[in-house]
Amino acid sequence: MKDQVYEIIKEMILNQTYQLGEKINIDTLATELNVSNSPIREALTMLEKQGLVEYVPNVGSRIISFSPTAFREICFSLFTVVYGAYELCLSQNKIDIAIEKMRQLLQAQKDIDDHSDMQTSIKYALAFDKSIVYATQNTYLLSIYEQMEDIFFLMALHINQRNEEEHQRNIFEHSMILESIEKNDIAAAKHWFFIHYDKHV
Repeated sequence: MKDQVYEIIKEMILNQTYQLGEKINIDTLATELNVSNSPIREALTMLEKQGLVEYVPNVGSRIISFSPTAFREICFSLFTVVYGAYELCLSQNKIDIAIEKMRQLLQAQKDIDDHSDMQTSIKYALAFDKSIVYATQNTYLLSIYEQMEDIFFLMALHINQRNEEEHQRNIFEHSMILESIEKNDIAAAKHWFFIHYDKHV
């Protein structure tokens, strides 16, 4: 039961039924889902470990809100994982695997002309990043990325909602990253990776 409740609440967070910083009323949620409070509390503990929910003393559980410090830490965590994956691909001659998938996903991003389809756009953008990690064929590194994937999605959603031009900027930065990698220009690739993940709340 707790796993089912966990998936339901997580989806409510990612589709923004709950807003950032919003308090979760356990009694109300239990009534809506027709379950007891126990699986709700267990699911919230799981979501807290994942970073999507935070417990505030005398307040209770609420959806995370991005402080400037936390936001920067998440951005640089993503940079570290993805750029590290790029370097690993280079050292193991697996970069061609990444390039092929990156081309496909960049084109998919470009094909989304309607910015109102923000969630699909973000999913393709994150899939672009993930393709580099996936190309390493390193199950441990991929597991690290996937453990943080939902928080990355929530962060990207927050960025895009603040800035209507973020979709096009994302495509441009991905284009420059891919172009640098295709040219085997490691310095340029690092430069564009850093720019891409140098985001502020």
